Amino acid sequence: MIGTWVGLPKGAGIPSSPPECIWHVVDDSTCVYEQQTEMGLMISWFQYWCHEEGILRYPLSKATRPMFKSAEYVPILVADTHLIMNGYRFNRVDPLPIPERFDVLPGTRPDENGIRIPIRIRSKVRDHLSEPPQEGEQ
Repeated sequence: MIGTWVGLPKGAGIPSSPPECIWHVVDDSTCVYEQQTEMGLMISWFQYWCHEEGILRYPLSKATRPMFKSAEYVPILVADTHLIMNGYRFNRVDPLPIPERFDVLPGTRPDENGIRIPIRIRSKVRDHLSEPPQEGEQ
């Protein structure tokens, strides 16, 4: 699975431009998602472990780890030129640049007048864990 995968919108035959989701499988234990959201580009780094027709994934960023009680199972069906992940098709593409090793969370916050202003929170990626966390182990 190592390489770059571009997600197709449901029901589409070709990726949107720019793609809504890019999945980089960096090595045998690290992957990163780049997702376009209404508030901007979100980047999320994960450690993963191969597991029964899919992966277990767990955030590598300190900011997102509290959102996961345990490693999340993600079913993946791998074909020659594409894969299906969580019901979405991803096509293999030529390698694209891998983002810096930070989670990036776009959003907004109110200023002193209550007007929403854009923000970007960057969270450093942490070290890998030896085993996937189970519920209640963090």
